[in-house]
Amino acid sequence: MEAQLACLPGSYAQQRCRELGLPAGSGKDCKRRLLEFFRAEPRRMLRLQAAAVPLSLYKRALWILDHLPWDRLCSHGLRAAAKGNQSFSLGRTSGFWGVSHDVIKKSVRDPIARALLQLLWDTLRDMAGGFEYSTAHVNRNFNGVPHVDKNNVGLSWALSLGDFTGGELVIETEDPRVLACHTTKRRPVIFDGHRPHWVLPYEGRRYSVILYTSRNGLAADQHDL
Repeated sequence: MEAQLACLPGSYAQQRCRELGLPAGSGKDCKRRLLEFFRAEPRRMLRLQAAAVPLSLYKRALWILDHLPWDRLCSHGLRAAAKGNQSFSLGRTSGFWGVSHDVIKKSVRDPIARALLQLLWDTLRDMAGGFEYSTAHVNRNFNGVPHVDKNNVGLSWALSLGDFTGGELVIETEDPRVLACHTTKRRPVIFDGHRPHWVLPYEGRRYSVILYTSRNGLAADQHDL
């Protein structure tokens, strides 16, 4: 519970206190009051399951993820929200060099890896349907502790793949007393990443994909990236 509340921005914690009729105060004070409140009245978990993507697309994406050279693609720095996670991004990204609009980064030189990444990008486009995004963030064995996304604009699209059990995505809802627990294995969910969210424990090999619009640019038509 402490971790779920620690990631709250101060203004968000103050808003939650107002919604629950708790005394106002600083962000730190509100987090303490929320912790006391939810220890006395635990939040209800609402389990949800969206429609599945076509099995052929799911199998294609999983085959690609299983055959990618992860050690040469993954980010070297670990996010505070991820421990032991391997990840990389496709589409619009930014760094100290500025904004990159390449679907596949120029640092990926292996032609087979580039072909697989392009196929993955195209497959994700087919899976996402009309959902607009500029960037795909791809993870292997992501252990997401409670966190909020800071570089996203608008809603995000999440999907998990692999041979695993558990690993549901939990998201705070508009009702401070209710948490939404989404089964994302082959079942994408569209959610607000600015709300606290996290991944439940799991066993096995778990891939996850997040599609979102980068704060550094508007969502672009996939043919323009």
